[in-house]
Amino acid sequence: MSLAEEVTFLENIVAYETAPRTTWIGKLRSAGYDMPDPGTLSDEEIGLEVWQVIQRISELSGFFSHTNHFSDRELYEHLYHETLRAETLDLPPDPDSASHIDLIGSGSDEHIKCWLRFYADKQERAEWKEQFPDNVVPPAKKPPYDRDQLLPRRETTQDANQLWEFFDGLLMADWESGTGPIQLAKDLPEPEVAPAPFYIAARALLETLRDGGPAKATATLGNLPRSLVNEVFPRLPYDDAERKYHLQFNKVFNEEDLSLLHAVRITGEAAKLLRKTKGRFAITKRGRDLLDPAKSGELYRTLFITFFRSINLAYFDRVPNLIELQQTLAIILWRLGIVARDWTSLVVLAEETLLPEVLELVADQEKGPHATQGFTLYCRIWRYLDDFGLLEPDQKILSAARTPSESPPSSTASSRSACKSHSPKAKSPSRTSSRSCYPVKKSVALR
Repeated sequence: MSLAEEVTFLENIVAYETAPRTTWIGKLRSAGYDMPDPGTLSDEEIGLEVWQVIQRISELSGFFSHTNHFSDRELYEHLYHETLRAETLDLPPDPDSASHIDLIGSGSDEHIKCWLRFYADKQERAEWKEQFPDNVVPPAKKPPYDRDQLLPRRETTQDANQLWEFFDGLLMADWESGTGPIQLAKDLPEPEVAPAPFYIAARALLETLRDGGPAKATATLGNLPRSLVNEVFPRLPYDDAERKYHLQFNKVFNEEDLSLLHAVRITGEAAKLLRKTKGRFAITKRGRDLLDPAKSGELYRTLFITFFRSINLAYFDRVPNLIELQQTLAIILWRLGIVARDWTSLVVLAEETLLPEVLELVADQEKGPHATQGFTLYCRIWRYLDDFGLLEPDQKILSAARTPSESPPSSTASSRSACKSHSPKAKSPSRTSSRSCYPVKKSVALR
């Protein structure tokens, strides 16, 4: 050890020995964040808040492990009442140090049994049994939650490699499987999905075909007939301003005049909810089955997966193909849950959610005197997440969609998981609940 290293080492020892005591709750408060009492939070709110705490503790160089045996509420209550009230050192920030907060690290019998039950692998369990033959090893169980892989970690080369492995897992995941890093709930209750514009339009179309019978496709484009489109139009999720806007330019409607209905029809065919046979559109058995209100969550899930995974979204806009945007959607959703909890500009969302290579491709499309920064990502991704009720845009985003000459960089969006009505009016920033980066049972989200 060199003299300089020895001096630094001794200085660290002195700092450690003489540092004042505090708690993690105290550190959070000093950083401007007060943990709400868990009794004041709904299950949906507590799911957001627990990740707020995890993120803020990581910014203070504290990193959790072994959380998979806790539900969101159990974890938050444990942190609030116990772990974060334990005494810790009030040391100044140091990029070369970190605190490991192991939620089963006390060495107690309870924590040892929890480790053996949920976290120890086969070899570790065998070694424990051999070393402590008089101790009962509990049956191995799969942890009920899958949170640990998404916890923040202190940046190291190994961590960076693990992060890229995690990215690969997201990119290659089968969204239909119900296992792995991406899982979308089938059991969403109708009130949670009912306000989503895409869901509303899909139900309107399917119910019209169910009640009115097959409809003859147009001769030229093979689209829905005018009669059916005009029958569905009053049920589409437009507010008065949007409805007036459409009626100003159309006395009767073709399918292609209503972009939302056009997207829903194409998605419905791809998902086998409706079919076109011998020039006529008809609802399928599967489409009838998923109209059951008890299966609202499954219908929403089917629409979501089909739209984003089976259809090239470049078809719907005039933006260059940029298939990389859609291919990396899982990473975008994961990042959204972290960076878009409050009103956030489109430019910042692009910078914070896209992989560097994809961001560079998008930036290349937005060069030149007439380019609108952030508009590419809005056209390809954000507006559809809004249609599925996962993003809440303000008026300027919606205006930008109609008149690209308006500049959307000042526009903002707040990430949400509960479906919200499509509205051109800006809403006040509020506690939101998009949890696309961690386990959610009551939301369409990443696990």
